[in-house]
Amino acid sequence: MSNTYLRIADTNLRPLAPGDEPAVDAYLNRHWASTMFMRANLRMGGLVDQGHPTQGTYVAMWDGATIEGLAVHYRNGALVLHAARHLGIVVREAVAISQRPVMAIAGPWLQVETAATSTGVVERSRMVGTPQVLMTLDLGKLAVPEAAIRENVRARLATMADLETLLPWRMARDAETHGLPNTPPRRAAVRADMAEQIRVQGLYVAETKRLVAMASYDTWQPDGVQIGGVWVPPALREKGYGAVAVAEAALAAYGHHVPRATLLLEKAHRSTAMSYRALGFTSIGDYGMLSYPA
Repeated sequence: MSNTYLRIADTNLRPLAPGDEPAVDAYLNRHWASTMFMRANLRMGGLVDQGHPTQGTYVAMWDGATIEGLAVHYRNGALVLHAARHLGIVVREAVAISQRPVMAIAGPWLQVETAATSTGVVERSRMVGTPQVLMTLDLGKLAVPEAAIRENVRARLATMADLETLLPWRMARDAETHGLPNTPPRRAAVRADMAEQIRVQGLYVAETKRLVAMASYDTWQPDGVQIGGVWVPPALREKGYGAVAVAEAALAAYGHHVPRATLLLEKAHRSTAMSYRALGFTSIGDYGMLSYPA
């Protein structure tokens, strides 16, 4: 297709440009929970692609002055979308304009599957990924974790003294959830990343007489955070320890006047879902990413 402007009935398809920010913000705010990564990258990189990793090619379907669907193709090949209407044409146009290969697709799961199977931008049979449950919480309604009451589990900010315990946890989590290798260069990069999380007070732990869980933030916006990086060692699972670390991260965000939070959870983790629901989180749909195996 590769047009820069296409008219379909009373709708317009075109790449976004400076000056479109108010309409983009309005659209993303309407779908805040399922566009957290897009919102974070847009806040850091803006609409113009100047080579930064957080930048990409944005294409939107407009109905008058209102955006009805949006996709962005980032420089690393990730295609992130939210387009319940006109999905196929928005996705194909973003890829045609960017002229980059699609290495991954992320967004609401039904839209991701549709984009992968019917738009011709990827080889769906070679991609891997499963949907996750997207959960949200009004932080003013955060409940006390059951494990904090039942077993006197406490949570706090992580310190540099915790790093030697938390680094193997992070490597194990990345291997389990993303299939990432535990190599010396990657281990060094993860150590630096975790040290920075500790420095900016973005990493939390739960503990009894020892550390039992950790949690951090995937994204932080003034009006919402996405809590992630949750890890509980296998031998300590199904005790609600992860919920204690999650609650501490949520409470800290609320202390900075952030009103709401999201998190993503593997569907198989039913006991974990129960502990998050006990905090006040509710499920609002499925979200996920398809990518080619490393």
